[in-house]
Amino acid sequence: MADSCSAGHRGRRIGRDEVTVRSGSKTAFQGQVRSGSGKDSTGSKVSGLKQWLWDELHDLFLYDSAYGPLLEICIDFVDSTGVIAGYILLREHATEIVGKCPSFCTERDAVACVVDSIPNAAAIVVAGQAKPFYIALYGLEFRGIAIPNLGLLVEPNRLTLTYRMAREWGPLEVSALFDLLGALAALDPKASISHDDADMAVRFQVAWRRWAMRRSVAGAPRADRQ
Repeated sequence: MADSCSAGHRGRRIGRDEVTVRSGSKTAFQGQVRSGSGKDSTGSKVSGLKQWLWDELHDLFLYDSAYGPLLEICIDFVDSTGVIAGYILLREHATEIVGKCPSFCTERDAVACVVDSIPNAAAIVVAGQAKPFYIALYGLEFRGIAIPNLGLLVEPNRLTLTYRMAREWGPLEVSALFDLLGALAALDPKASISHDDADMAVRFQVAWRRWAMRRSVAGAPRADRQ
């Protein structure tokens, strides 16, 4: 399926209707941050590393309603093949893609093509034959833990994950997200991870590096074993 590219497709951020969390409830969480509880939202005991990560970064994920701010985590690759492999990894761990325009736009003919009309749309972007595109990833799961829905921007040397702050995030979900980020970063030894919130970027980076070091010592499973 192909069509002409609309002017609004380029540079469009994932909208609220696309990156939504799994709950429609509006019950407030104000004053009830789960930091230091030692348990997840179901009351199950959380391991030390997961709880440490949650204590460090819960305020970047937990919000008092279902529709909090949208924030971005960027994975920059020196080797652009990491973008191609990373796109495959993300698609393999999501049950579906969602969006008003889940397509990419060709550079030469300005034709919009459905993302799944080819095996790997990211490869076309890396090759310079298509413009960067956005999709929303639903039904994400990594290492047996469900991750709230994410937006994904595909560029020639970068994958950007957009997440919505919400009460659905907890120690297990944030830990699973970091495991996913670790698998993406492992695709390129020179890859870097960053957060787009200027006030929180340094703290996120420190937590990321400490988490990666601890996971390395613990011997986390490789991405191809997930």
